[in-house]
Amino acid sequence: MGMLSYFYADLKTNEQKELAKELYGTTVACLKSWLRCITDLRNRCAHYSRFYYWSFPALPKMPESADFKANRKLFTQIMVIRFLYPEKDKWNANVLIELEAIIEEYRNDISLKHIGFPDNWVDLLEC
Repeated sequence: MGMLSYFYADLKTNEQKELAKELYGTTVACLKSWLRCITDLRNRCAHYSRFYYWSFPALPKMPESADFKANRKLFTQIMVIRFLYPEKDKWNANVLIELEAIIEEYRNDISLKHIGFPDNWVDLLEC
């Protein structure tokens, strides 16, 4: 993921703008911050690091249309993945369903507030 961030940052400014706008309907600043965030998330996953009580180093920029205030917790990282996910119908039908199942399975063992999940997290994650 880190290489993708560097590759994107090394593109010409007009190419960065075109990719951000055409693929994700966002700005260069947002897309750069999202790539940085998913790089951090990938690294924590790859090294079996914890997420509970963890604050990520990068704070992603949210699009103006987002009705969510970003923070440095896991939920915000999941929101970034949602923004980047290419097939919105599959997100709702597969990813969101699986995430709900995992959270339900461990609902007695975790507190969602410690990983940054707001009360309306399902509504926020739906595409």
